[in-house]
Amino acid sequence: MMPSGELDIRPYTAADDAEALALDRACMQGTAYRLSFERPTFRRRAENFDDWAIFAGWLRGRIVALAGIATKPATLFGVPTTVAFGFDLRVHPDFRGRGLAGRMAGVAADWAWERSDLVYSWVAEDNRVSGAVLKRLHGRPLAAFRYLVYPTHRRLAPEREVRSASPEEVYARHVRRAGPFDLLTSPQVATMPGHVRSWTVRAGGELAACSAWDNSGILAEVVESLPRGLALAGAAFGTWPLTRARLPRIPGPGERIRSWYLHDVVATRPALGRDLVRHVAAEARERDIDFLYIAHPPSQAAWIQRVRKDHPRFFAPVLAYRMWGALKDDPGARLAAYVDIRDL
Repeated sequence: MMPSGELDIRPYTAADDAEALALDRACMQGTAYRLSFERPTFRRRAENFDDWAIFAGWLRGRIVALAGIATKPATLFGVPTTVAFGFDLRVHPDFRGRGLAGRMAGVAADWAWERSDLVYSWVAEDNRVSGAVLKRLHGRPLAAFRYLVYPTHRRLAPEREVRSASPEEVYARHVRRAGPFDLLTSPQVATMPGHVRSWTVRAGGELAACSAWDNSGILAEVVESLPRGLALAGAAFGTWPLTRARLPRIPGPGERIRSWYLHDVVATRPALGRDLVRHVAAEARERDIDFLYIAHPPSQAAWIQRVRKDHPRFFAPVLAYRMWGALKDDPGARLAAYVDIRDL
């Protein structure tokens, strides 16, 4: 076994791209349900930010590890500052268990601390390995968000009219109604590739609103393998007479997951949130989108559970994420954090 001390960590360059993409594909996510990623270049996700770096770890003449980091302006406890977001930490499966992830994350964190007052990453709640790596770098759980996977196969009519809105309007309503947020960023979604459309629905003084984001040109998900039960269900749903039933389309191995993220979601009344999601799902279905990923902070969890009742829970899981991070001046409290679409 080669010691991790021989790892040579350098800044990623465009010339490294083919090798970096190959490593990215080798690092499948999940256990029984396994996904890989497709993107035009490895740096495409980083390019959503103005200030970023990617580090490549070389061993025996090949890239075996990668780590991305980016800074962005934010408001932290009401004070303008700069924060750093860590992402795309990858270690080749053949080189795991040697401390490489910790070394890569440490180099990215050193870069970030020279520029920011908060360094963080979003980690799936069941990803104990990444959590342990970040804990060794003095990180701790700071915040949380979840997203509901909502299939679009059923056309369920909303009871109220849903109208188009600007992403700026939706963002402002989310911040006002879902906050206050200890950590707040202001992504310029309207000028970024990926924004699809924004909507709002009203009834008296109550409202619901959201924006949709298509991540397929930045970081598309590709199915590598399915749990046995889901694979059998997918095969059954493709046979007659079940093809006539309105059942979710389950993508098979090698297929992209056709999805939109819904972000800046807010509803002051559950029925309005349900109307909003049903309308967006119908528009998504017309564009051959199979799933909505409804990202939401804890303050919006109650009405999301109402929306979830549109489908059997087997087809509408809720996935939980934690923000692991550290602050230069740490008050020791958890944060109410705005979920930046660029982080997803």
